[in-house]
Amino acid sequence: MARDLLKDIKGSTSNQLLGKRIALCVCGSVASIKSVELARELIRHGAEVYPILSKSAKNIIHPNILKWATGNSPVTKLTGKTEHIQLAGNWDNKVDLIIIYPATANTIGKIANGIDDTPITSIAVTAMGSNIPIFIAPAMHQPMYNNIIVKENISKLIQLKVKFLLPYIEEDKAKIITIDEVLEHVINQFNNKKFLDKKIIITAGPTIEYIDPIRIISNKSSGKTGLELAKEAKMRGANVTLVYGYNVNVTNEKFKKISVDTTENLQLVITDLIKNSGCDIFISAGAPTDYTPNEKYENKIKTRNNNELSIKLHTTPKVVNMIKQISKDIYLVVFKAEYNLSKTKLINEAKLLMQESQADLVVINDVGQKGLGFQSNKNKVYLYDKNGHISNLPIMSKYSIATKILDYIFNNE
Repeated sequence: MARDLLKDIKGSTSNQLLGKRIALCVCGSVASIKSVELARELIRHGAEVYPILSKSAKNIIHPNILKWATGNSPVTKLTGKTEHIQLAGNWDNKVDLIIIYPATANTIGKIANGIDDTPITSIAVTAMGSNIPIFIAPAMHQPMYNNIIVKENISKLIQLKVKFLLPYIEEDKAKIITIDEVLEHVINQFNNKKFLDKKIIITAGPTIEYIDPIRIISNKSSGKTGLELAKEAKMRGANVTLVYGYNVNVTNEKFKKISVDTTENLQLVITDLIKNSGCDIFISAGAPTDYTPNEKYENKIKTRNNNELSIKLHTTPKVVNMIKQISKDIYLVVFKAEYNLSKTKLINEAKLLMQESQADLVVINDVGQKGLGFQSNKNKVYLYDKNGHISNLPIMSKYSIATKILDYIFNNE
């Protein structure tokens, strides 16, 4: 079979939407330019995407762009092929989900009143009769969005089980929901909330140890993997708390976040969380600093006429070693970074760490490999479980590694 280059990215990020068929309906709004990126992201998670454009949308984005983005020919009018029935009729090969992104007030009003005089409204009305879920993401000026009739139409559709992905109100506009948020809703629609109500604590990034009020000791951890784990666990229904260290950007994330500085501070926060809030799964993806100065200077150390400085260090608490002592029922995942070690030595280190921490799973990697590990968006890791089984994850994005780890936890917890 010939290779379809337009769909070459399918499943490149994850397979969470593999086998799912999604109709992406695009209305005539400036926000329609974002539909191309949404289509590509849906495909990267494994979906097959079928584009439908309104007449007005064609004045903003050309159908050829969505043909490229999806690998499927866009529907721009209904023909003798009865495209609305092909996609949304009550038969085995119908789509699994309809997304209208963006949706205009005009299209929302027509769907709410059963009017099917465009490809998008015909497909939506048909889908409602076939019990296909529909997501609608409005985009329009705020006065239009606040119009009582538009509000009534939205309310009417919500009562009919249509899901609205509500916009942000900014600059006197109802701005469309972000692509990342749409993906979260779509994946949640299909993954049955694998971690529903599970309490998961995840650490991310480095801690710091103070030499003086300005100077610190730390490490090169970026916190990227821990952050991806937190976002993905949240998407799968978990009650997530991310405890993050120095220089990790979590500004816009919608889960509980606690910032820490030192390793001792990390230990205190983790202990308090487990004892007072409970924890089902603990993922130690952070990188606590292992050494701290014996003496902390209260004021900045002056460099003038002081060419040398000797600092004595001692080890910080091993936070991962205390988790099972607090609660033996926690499923414990521990990360370890090594430098320029062979696979055999890496696995030996994983075994030692498992013994010391009583972990259920050790994720170990070699940060000495060029282009991988700290600061990079990619990594290569080994999973070593308590039964001695070794899984070798090839070079992949840190997001993909996060999905693999959570899949493993779900199947083995």
